[in-house]
Amino acid sequence: MSVLFLVAAITAIAQPNPPRIGYVYPAGGQIGATFELKVGGQFLEGVTNAFVTGGAVEAVVTDFHRPMPQGQFNNLREKLQALGEKRQSTRRNGSGTNVFTAADEKEWAEIRERILKNPPNRNASPAIADVATLRVTVATNATPGDREIRLATGNGLSNPLKLCVGTLAEFTARPARAPNPDEDRMRKQFGLPSIDPPTTNLARVTLPTVINGQIGPGEVDRTSHLVDHLPGAHRYILGRPCDPHLSVLIVAEETKLQAGPGGLWV
Repeated sequence: MSVLFLVAAITAIAQPNPPRIGYVYPAGGQIGATFELKVGGQFLEGVTNAFVTGGAVEAVVTDFHRPMPQGQFNNLREKLQALGEKRQSTRRNGSGTNVFTAADEKEWAEIRERILKNPPNRNASPAIADVATLRVTVATNATPGDREIRLATGNGLSNPLKLCVGTLAEFTARPARAPNPDEDRMRKQFGLPSIDPPTTNLARVTLPTVINGQIGPGEVDRTSHLVDHLPGAHRYILGRPCDPHLSVLIVAEETKLQAGPGGLWV
């Protein structure tokens, strides 16, 4: 009996974790549109497919990001520093036995690319740290309403989250970003601008429009601020019933606005 129990325990420990998804951004899209979708979750490495119920909606996985472990980042940073010092030494001293070569340049560029693509983030929530990017196409004959979306990896299918298909045009603000001092320092070292630079430019939208915004921990809803600059617009906050993780604004002329469940005028 004890042997069987031990085998069962080892088998349970060895079982791979199935994928789990925690948010979908934006929470939906317009009939006839093609748009980019971010799906955040856990255990999403190796994501291969996305499935949407209801038909007439195609979702294709185009990219995947996971913050690299801090130890790996530290090792790459040290290699990058050593290569940088070697380059500077070659520039100062010219030829020698330890010169900066084309192979060194290639390695430096590859390390830089790896760090910029998947920088570590100590402030990221593990439950939504993995992010899959999808290209979603909603056919012109799609029926409006709520759907379900799942991701697939080699370890199985994820839990479902709802995806809204609607008839209004949509504007999507840039996804929220958890503060990441390590990434900010590395971008500055590479001579790159901040990932989230201040901006005074406002997008022009035609009413009625769905405006998708996402608020990260400790962040301000900048999408709401955009609505304040729409002349003659009435601002409402209507969380999409299908996605409680997002702040979604439906902005329209008052005569055309139909308040939904949980609507709040501000």
